[in-house]
Amino acid sequence: MTTVDGQDTAPVKAFVSYAWTSEDHVARVRKLVDYLRASGIDAILDQYALQPGMDADRFMEQVAQEHVQKVIAICDANYVHKANNRTGGVGKEGTIMSQHVYDQLMTQGSPEEQRRRFVAVIFGLTDGKPQMPAMFGSSLYIDMSTEEKYDANLDRLLRFLLDKPELVAPPVGRVPAHLQGTLAAAPPTWASAQAFRRAVEEGRRVEPALRAYLGDLQAALGVLPPAVTDNHYDYPKALEAAQAFLPVRNEFVEVMDFAARYGALNADLLGDFFEDAVNATEASSFPRATLTVTELVRAELLLYLAAICVRERQEGVLTALTDRTYFIRRRGVPQPDAFGAVYHVSNEFRQEFKALRDRPYKSPEAEWLRERATLATVDFDRLQEADLLLTIKSRTQRLEGVQQKPTRIVSVWYHPTALYWGRRDQFDLFARFASRRVLERWLPYFGVTNAADLQALIRAALGEAYHQMTDGWGSLDHALSLEGFGALN
Repeated sequence: MTTVDGQDTAPVKAFVSYAWTSEDHVARVRKLVDYLRASGIDAILDQYALQPGMDADRFMEQVAQEHVQKVIAICDANYVHKANNRTGGVGKEGTIMSQHVYDQLMTQGSPEEQRRRFVAVIFGLTDGKPQMPAMFGSSLYIDMSTEEKYDANLDRLLRFLLDKPELVAPPVGRVPAHLQGTLAAAPPTWASAQAFRRAVEEGRRVEPALRAYLGDLQAALGVLPPAVTDNHYDYPKALEAAQAFLPVRNEFVEVMDFAARYGALNADLLGDFFEDAVNATEASSFPRATLTVTELVRAELLLYLAAICVRERQEGVLTALTDRTYFIRRRGVPQPDAFGAVYHVSNEFRQEFKALRDRPYKSPEAEWLRERATLATVDFDRLQEADLLLTIKSRTQRLEGVQQKPTRIVSVWYHPTALYWGRRDQFDLFARFASRRVLERWLPYFGVTNAADLQALIRAALGEAYHQMTDGWGSLDHALSLEGFGALN
């Protein structure tokens, strides 16, 4: 028995075919066979099987009956001559493959399987070039013509015999989203997204590739049209543009998910992206209300990124994104602000959205986000959890700002999905805070050092406001499992 992939299996039987060119050549063949047998291959060599007085033809008959799976043809000029001209007999001038063995291997399986049963191993060169019998045609070979090549290619020969190729084709993935259905063009970020993926997979510096991708994403976000036509609000036009932006958003989610799994998220570059996105709308000559859909898309991107950070245990990235100062140019003057500046929604949008749907939504932005949450990788439940994390952090920053009178503005993240919080039993992440191991990973995000301080921080940040945010649904202590924080290992 031999062990392959941790399981005991019958060893591969390999017949070694060669010509008795010289004593040195025969010794080299025997050395290779000894190595193969020590490596779990049942390599069959006439030197070991044939003893004086034994019938060589009978030996070959027995070999044919043993269901040989592989044939190793040791090729030098002498072997090639004998094999091509069918001269020399079995056990006389060397062991050339018998017809029995050849027929057995060439009458079973597909042509491709048949070809994979034979391998030419080059032991000698002619005029500096390898030679093989005509039966091998243009097949690939394994060069062991020198000691250096012998050592270098032993593993390659073993892999052939065990059907364990060094390179295995990756599984077939999904067709790019822009080529599915009837969409005509790739998202404008597609090329730079692929370049970023390649940089990560190839172990190159990823910052330049990520910066280029985020630059293309910024440009795509910047061409979303304002909700205005002929000096009148035109929210249907803006909502249609936001719908057309979905392939770009979906690609952003895929790229961030990929980057998180490879540890390639860069909080500095991502923070710069959101800062630039806010400044782009601040610098616009259009009324702020007409840019609300663009601002909602911007906030949507941050929500998805936060949800990915939670799922992929990238707490440090989310902490850095929400702790940093964002310099927002208001009236041309950069002013320090908090991450809450990323989110903004106008009353005009709320009114227009309700009018367009002819429904009295209490939170139009929540409905808008829920309708667009079509991705399996980040569903609406995960978006709500990310929204709650951002809300607690933002309201805590606002409270600290009031108490400390800081030199920066503290814009607040306005909990776009809060209306749905009370309609669920508990939040998974906060329920897992019962584990001290999980809790300790998240304490730096909240800026506290223990469970009791976190409980007090959440109650101070949300308190009675939670009841109002959720339209009277649910209990803060129950939904966030506050009393159980840190109770378990």
